[in-house]
Amino acid sequence: MTDNSTDATSTSDDASTNPALDALARSGLEYHVVRHENVDSLEEAAQARGLDPRQVLKTLVVRRASGDYLFILVPGDRQISWPKMREHLGVNRISMPDATKALEVTGYVRGTITPFGSHGSANGTPWPVIADALIASRAGISANGTAADAGASETGAAPFAEVSIGGGAPGVSATLAADALIDYLNAEVADVTDPAVIYAEPPYWNVTMDALDSTDRLGYPLHLTPGALHSRDVMEALKAALTGEPLASFERAASEARRRLPTPNAEQIAQAEADFRA
Repeated sequence: MTDNSTDATSTSDDASTNPALDALARSGLEYHVVRHENVDSLEEAAQARGLDPRQVLKTLVVRRASGDYLFILVPGDRQISWPKMREHLGVNRISMPDATKALEVTGYVRGTITPFGSHGSANGTPWPVIADALIASRAGISANGTAADAGASETGAAPFAEVSIGGGAPGVSATLAADALIDYLNAEVADVTDPAVIYAEPPYWNVTMDALDSTDRLGYPLHLTPGALHSRDVMEALKAALTGEPLASFERAASEARRRLPTPNAEQIAQAEADFRA
């Protein structure tokens, strides 16, 4: 049975369709379409969909060889680990196609890419799909599809039986059972991601907050730019986030800090960490 209803956040074009929604309608899967206005971050997308950011899946297309691509389903708090991917695929080099090539091989612009309704190879074969192992473990299924302890790989993690995947257009997504999604896409489950560097900005060096015990309390590690770490406002927002306030408040503070703060030196960073621990 297919649940093709739309959420209360629907916009005026709720009746519109696209190849992804058409493919979902033909799939026989039970799913729920959510439409919302454009958002600026994954956290905002999760909030608009009424989900935890860890339930929002990013669909990334990767080039394995000439004319050979595959989809990687990545939880919102994770990013592709290129060493893990190369080892898993048994190749020395993989890459992400540019926006033009991604559109050509999938039929979707970046930010809307999904396996549903996507282009495939020249002979019409769908591109293979790899689902990160955390999608399965958080939903309570093991890599071989049998029952498992939900979130067994993460201390204190809550089970996420449902996930949200892109619906082929900006602000369009489908929420459905993680196990059904993996099964329908015949996705290979593998450990291919690392914790996301959420706030890494130029000059691309960052300070991980793992040492500050954010992982257990938020469910995933936070990574800050040195400028954000050196900001009293950001540290206060982080403390609030760790005690239960929405992460969005921290994100706004961190973004503001990036715009207005100079990059501190190593001594300043060390002092900021010491002040925070104190």
